[in-house]
Amino acid sequence: MSYALLFLVAVVAEVSSLVVVGSWLGAGYTLGLLVLAVMLGFALLSGRGLSTVQQAVGATSKGESVTPALVNGALLALAGVLLIVPGFVSDAVAVLLVLPPVRRLLSRRLHSWARGRMKDLKMVRVPGHDGPRPAGDVIDVEAVEQPAPGRPQLPN
Repeated sequence: MSYALLFLVAVVAEVSSLVVVGSWLGAGYTLGLLVLAVMLGFALLSGRGLSTVQQAVGATSKGESVTPALVNGALLALAGVLLIVPGFVSDAVAVLLVLPPVRRLLSRRLHSWARGRMKDLKMVRVPGHDGPRPAGDVIDVEAVEQPAPGRPQLPN
């Protein structure tokens, strides 16, 4: 499915949800719900970056992976953005993203998807160095800079 078609379906769903809720509750209450959703979205986004960084630093200091903290923060930020988007379909998805069990499930799915995408990436651990290094030949050299022939050398 192309992104343009997906975007078109999302717009039609959002407009349809506005029409249905507007005909059921009336224009005033529908507008009130939209304003409330936008305010909740901004409240959810405020301080989200700092909170995510603090969680990541806490995980690092404990020697744990920062990935869960980053994914959790990204999913909550996505929920905030979806609440700001006018319409009730995006609001329903945002409410689901706010629920911790849904975030854990999505986090596991994203993790397995990313592992599947990176399984062909060949990495090797180098003794004495932190983290993986790309596999391949390692050439250990010492270099001494020599002035180019015919050029004067500047004093240090």
